Amino acid sequence: MWQRNILKLIDYANLANDILEKSDDYIKSKNLIYSFFEVKEENLTLEKVKLRLTIIDSIYSTNMSRRLFGINELAKQILDLSESNDSILIDKINAFILNPSNQNEIKTILLKQFGIDKKGNKKGHATSLISKYFYFLLEFQFPIYDSLVKDNLPIINKNTIQVNSLILKEGQIKYFQDIIKFNKESQINDFNKLDNMCWLFGKIKRGSFSLIIDKIKYLELIEPIDLKNKKSDKIDEAIKEHIAKKMPNNIFSKDEEQFISWVNT
Repeated sequence: MWQRNILKLIDYANLANDILEKSDDYIKSKNLIYSFFEVKEENLTLEKVKLRLTIIDSIYSTNMSRRLFGINELAKQILDLSESNDSILIDKINAFILNPSNQNEIKTILLKQFGIDKKGNKKGHATSLISKYFYFLLEFQFPIYDSLVKDNLPIINKNTIQVNSLILKEGQIKYFQDIIKFNKESQINDFNKLDNMCWLFGKIKRGSFSLIIDKIKYLELIEPIDLKNKKSDKIDEAIKEHIAKKMPNNIFSKDEEQFISWVNT
C-alpha cells in the first residue's frame, strides 16, 4: 500500500510539472526571472544582485520593496556570502541542503532580519525572497519557502503518508529540514516538481484558475456561475464548488482534469 502511494505521488508531481510547463503566463514569468540567473557570474556586482531580487520581489509579491532599505541590505548580504561569485554561493547552498541543521552562513542569512519600517522598527526575515533567489540560482533545485507549500504539503502527506509527521510551521530551518526529507523519502527527488505540485494543489484547492487556463476558457468556466452578488474573496470559493459538483466540459485538458480530481478527492 505504501509503495503504491509513493508511485501515485510521483505521478502527480510529474503531472503538475507538465501542466505548469504548458501554462503560458506561469512559464513566461518563471523564464523571465531565470534569464537573470542563467549566466553564472564570476564577478558578481551589487547592482546585479539587487536587480535579481527586485524582479523576484515584483513577480512573486514578496513585499520586500515595502521595507525601507530591505533590498539593498539583503543584496549586500548575498554579495558578501557569494564572495562575488555565483559558483561559491551555489556550493554553500548545496552544503546546506546536505545538512540544513549545521551552523553555517546559509542558515544565518535565512534567519536574519532585513529592512525597517518608517518608524525605524525592524521588519523581519526575508526567508521567502531568499529561498526564491536560491531556487533560481540553483536552476530550480532549492525548496521555496512559501505559504502554498506550508499549507498544502501537510495535506498531501496526510493523504499519501510519505513521512511520519509534517507540520512546516515550526520555524524556518525546521521547514527546510522537513521539505528536504520529504523530497527524498517521497522519491520525487526534484524540488522544482515538488514545488509545482504544492503550488498547483493549493491554487486548485482555493479555486484560483487564472494562471492555469487562458482568458477565454476562464470566461467560459465562470459563465454558468452566479457571481453577481459574490464578494471578491468568495468568487474563487464559488468556482471551486462549481467544479467539485461536476467537471465542466472542454475547459481543462485531460491532465488538468486528472489533477483537479485528485485535489478534490
